[in-house]
Amino acid sequence: MIDLIIISDLCLQLYFGLLVFVGYIVVDTQDIIEKAHYGDLDYVKHSLTLFVDFVAVFVRVLIIMVISLSLSVYLLTD
Repeated sequence: MIDLIIISDLCLQLYFGLLVFVGYIVVDTQDIIEKAHYGDLDYVKHSLTLFVDFVAVFVRVLIIMVISLSLSVYLLTD
């Protein structure tokens, strides 16, 4: 029972982190659009900014999938 509480707390933190990084993607995209409008056309910097955000989202989605798979296996074996 304690394991399920720890896992649910971890999932809550992961989903919150996922939400935060999706927000970063929105904010960074808006920032890139504004900078491009004012003439800052540094494509490499802008693409790296978005790449880091997408990697963070991908890692959290991957961890959530692994935890849900291991939790379902754990529940099926009990």
